[in-house]
Amino acid sequence: TIRFLSWYGESPQGKPILDNLLKAVNETLPAIHVELIPTTFFSLKKDLINLISSGSAPDVVQMTNVWTSYFSSIGALARLDELLPEEYIVNNVLLSKKELSQGKPLYSVPIGLSPIVHIANNEVLRKSGISQLPEKMTLDAFSSICKKIDAGLPGKGYYSYGLSWFSSDVDFLGINIFLAAFGGGFNIGKGKLINTPENVRAFEWLLEFINTHRIIAADIFTIRKMFAHGKIGIISDGPWFKYLMREHVQGDFDKWFTLMHNPAVPKKGYTWEYNHLLSICSQSQQKQAATKFIELVTGNNRISETFLNETGMLPVSLIQQETPVFQTKSYNHLKEHLTYSAAFSTQHPMFEKAMQFCKDAVQRILYEGADINQELEEKEYYLKMLYFD
Repeated sequence: TIRFLSWYGESPQGKPILDNLLKAVNETLPAIHVELIPTTFFSLKKDLINLISSGSAPDVVQMTNVWTSYFSSIGALARLDELLPEEYIVNNVLLSKKELSQGKPLYSVPIGLSPIVHIANNEVLRKSGISQLPEKMTLDAFSSICKKIDAGLPGKGYYSYGLSWFSSDVDFLGINIFLAAFGGGFNIGKGKLINTPENVRAFEWLLEFINTHRIIAADIFTIRKMFAHGKIGIISDGPWFKYLMREHVQGDFDKWFTLMHNPAVPKKGYTWEYNHLLSICSQSQQKQAATKFIELVTGNNRISETFLNETGMLPVSLIQQETPVFQTKSYNHLKEHLTYSAAFSTQHPMFEKAMQFCKDAVQRILYEGADINQELEEKEYYLKMLYFD
């Protein structure tokens, strides 16, 4: 028996997907029985810390790329480069043969690829007189689309854009789409983490955007519900949006929603991937069986194809991405975004704490009237203490 900590079962839409996955694993590997430890997305980190502290850590844990650095830094995760076959690691572009020979550690593998993109409600677009979205989305075009939505919606209680906020310490990453449009973001430039000219220009644009459009900032659950009911025109989210929307709408995803190109100043609109990952806890006494579980879930085409198509995430394997299942309009659009997905380093153990400072900077600049340059300079000071001192 191996114990698996996962949040996929927390929603009515995710529970049957997870149940079917575990059933397929147990049938394919009859020598292994997977026992689920249910949790929620927002309580997983606390639950995992409690399980580790009591000496009863799960064998396999589902997490995100934001949490891996913290748990690996405290010795809670086993090195997968020492457990997984070299062929698997290299073929899935997790580490190169050179990195393996140099002993570079690998602590987690992605279940699927999840670029963060903008999504439009088709009914809202229709009501606003928008029949076609531009193939190359500029910031001016994005702003213009939002203005048309503002004009086309009934009024109070309706918004052109929904900004995910107040939910977690990674909400800062929700605006990274706009920072990336200016070549900004976190940990860029020559030694600077956030106080850069690119970020200053991005925040100036964001301030104007928020002040001249009907924007709502709320937790992601509220945002999704309002968006599905046509009260918000555009939001940003990951591919798992596909299965979560089944609570609100029925039928083909592409009928209701359109994935947009991220706005950009240059020709490329960069995105970042918020991948869901699998790791093995260092306390596990069943590491070989846990490794087989990870290989099956992420490497067996029959099992991973069904799971990924239900959740909306893209396969890690380039070969599997070209199978007929992943040739829909939405999947092809996600693959285009992968072409321009930028590496967002979360390796430092203080990354999560850094995000708290970044989120506070956004809150103060966009909603409390703080001076952009002064706020970024102050946060740069604290971030450098976290990262370098």
